[in-house]
Amino acid sequence: RLSPSAADTLLKVLEEPPADAVFLLLSARAHELPETIWSRCHIVTFTALSEPFVVEQLEAEGVAATRARLAARLAGGNLGRARRMAVDDDGLAFRDVAAHALELGSTGPAGALEAADAVIAAAADHKKGLGRELDAELAPFLDEKGRPEEAYRGSIRRIETRFHRRERRAERDHLDRVLMAASALLRDAVAAGTGVSTHALLNPDRKAPGEGSLTRAVTGLAAMEEARAALADDVNLNPRLVVERAFLQLSLAEGG
Repeated sequence: RLSPSAADTLLKVLEEPPADAVFLLLSARAHELPETIWSRCHIVTFTALSEPFVVEQLEAEGVAATRARLAARLAGGNLGRARRMAVDDDGLAFRDVAAHALELGSTGPAGALEAADAVIAAAADHKKGLGRELDAELAPFLDEKGRPEEAYRGSIRRIETRFHRRERRAERDHLDRVLMAASALLRDAVAAGTGVSTHALLNPDRKAPGEGSLTRAVTGLAAMEEARAALADDVNLNPRLVVERAFLQLSLAEGG
């Protein structure tokens, strides 16, 4: 999201671009850009890739057919996300976090708070795991005692700054994946409650919830998607409060 001052600066560049430059502006929410910006652009809309195409690409890369179909279905047309799910050893671990959180959330308000805590903790653990990558990136700039070489202090600061930004994004991205998985599981509960075949499930490898949970599933699905949208739209929101609210809505629906 552009601040007014950033939008004004970008507008000046777009109005008088360098003769040898071509600007490619990418946005997942182009409608939120000022009209003065997008009216000066040629709009090209990219749609999600089809599930069969993603499956075909993954299988061509050596992924087993069953895992390729599952990853493609959960990724929602995002090939990069599907590839990570299919190839990484823990690529689908976020589903386990989501399933556990949903179980906790169904036990009542106290369980909802425990569920949110589990989701937040999983995202924090994911962020911690990135520390090894920072160590590897900094290694060439350190002396034999692990201290920064004086000549490379500027480079090290830039690497650390870039990495910390990436850490924050990675934590938010992991939160989104867990909430997305919770949405997918709840969506399957809705589908199962309406009597559709297992072929229509997003998680065909997992047992569908039993009858009687349709109201909870519908309410929970809406709550998870609302939380995802809120976290995507405003980076200043407290993630814990947003996630707690979503699972509290789920727990209250169960109690009702």
